[in-house]
Amino acid sequence: MVQKFVEIPRLPALKRKLTTLGSSILSKKLMGEIGFMAINRIDKRTARGLDVNGQAFKPYSPAYRLFRMKNKRPVNIVNLNFYGTMMGAMTADTDKSTAKILFTNTSRGPGDTPATQKAFFLNPTRNFFALS
Repeated sequence: MVQKFVEIPRLPALKRKLTTLGSSILSKKLMGEIGFMAINRIDKRTARGLDVNGQAFKPYSPAYRLFRMKNKRPVNIVNLNFYGTMMGAMTADTDKSTAKILFTNTSRGPGDTPATQKAFFLNPTRNFFALS
């Protein structure tokens, strides 16, 4: 078998250029797109009733299931969505090299639990706020 080699003229200069290009590719806009792609992924998976590992969420408790039924909310899929405020409160905080997914501290009004607290208490039982 004959080995063939490819000669790359000015290889050290090309390596330096690629290294420089790699760091300049990162931008706040790119990180924003990555962040919102991650949110979309979490949203779609959760709407299907699946956790971060693709497993079905733990069923609603009998009392909460009855509460949802009385309020004409679906109970066949555990999708963590009653009004949509928690899932709708996900946002991405970005800079040129990172995208942090977080919940804004929103609620529907007086007496409603803020989205940050809902997510905090739901995630240990139904691990939705993560990426695999």
